[in-house]
Amino acid sequence: EEHHSRNPVAITEISFLFDEKLHLTAYFRSLECLNYFDNNFHFLSKILEDFASEAELEPGSVAMLVAIPHVYERDRKRAEEFAKDCREIYGYTSLGTHLVEDYVSSAWHSAMEVVYNHGKFKATEWDMFEGQKRSKFVHRLFIEVKKPEENKLHDKAPFTENYCLDYAISYVIGKSFERVSSSLLKEGEEYTYAERARFCEKDEVRVDQLFEVLQKLRADKCRRDCYVGISRLWDLESKDPPCLRGYQFVGREKKLKGIFYMRSNDVYGAMHANMVAFALLTKLVSELAGFKSYEYMHFAVDAHVYEGFLNAVREILYPEMKKR
Repeated sequence: EEHHSRNPVAITEISFLFDEKLHLTAYFRSLECLNYFDNNFHFLSKILEDFASEAELEPGSVAMLVAIPHVYERDRKRAEEFAKDCREIYGYTSLGTHLVEDYVSSAWHSAMEVVYNHGKFKATEWDMFEGQKRSKFVHRLFIEVKKPEENKLHDKAPFTENYCLDYAISYVIGKSFERVSSSLLKEGEEYTYAERARFCEKDEVRVDQLFEVLQKLRADKCRRDCYVGISRLWDLESKDPPCLRGYQFVGREKKLKGIFYMRSNDVYGAMHANMVAFALLTKLVSELAGFKSYEYMHFAVDAHVYEGFLNAVREILYPEMKKR
């Protein structure tokens, strides 16, 4: 029902991750940074402190992923004073990693490289599956893909191009971009990303969010509320909630950006297929809304490789030379 609101909420998702301390990550669809950053940061800090206290854990860091950070023209000079001492950090840090790649395939390769070389081991909730009792993970992985139109599979990807396209169409997009008014679920499916985005039967108010977003962008390419929510309240009680929590399309001049927020991402076993599908969705929305180009951004609070697949990742990153 946020799509019918003139003033939808700014914070669409809050995630917690324990790594020696309890850390909080929040997604903002839009934030006026000069006048409202401090208030929102203190609000999130208070949430973290309260949750950590209740769980008897030590509070750690707060991170804010903001899709549309902005200041108003009247405050430009004051904002420039604040910004002059700031700098952007790229590469790996223990509290977040920022990668910039040209292609989906090279982005996947770099993600595996970061996790393999810098990740830490932890136990998982999947101890019933061989090879998945532990994973190697990095906290807050953010990847910008500058040329997603070259949406080709890495030659060492663990699935085929046909699989990725079928996954994109059936699991992420669902149907054509006409309004969906009936269930998209197949027999045995609890949910799909397409079902959550376009017609969720459990919702009291059913909205084809993807259709609504496309209509908004066609009417106004600078809209700040083109967010599609995948998460639901009942996910808190689920043993396997959707890894994708939501995504947003942001238009600027003639370019569209698609930003996809995941609570958890299996870098070896799922990320490449996710990337192909999300990039394809961004491409289609870009074309249908009349943009000239597009970029794709991928964020995972917990990006990991299961221990049982580390050897496969090593072979991709550092293939052994064949003996003559």
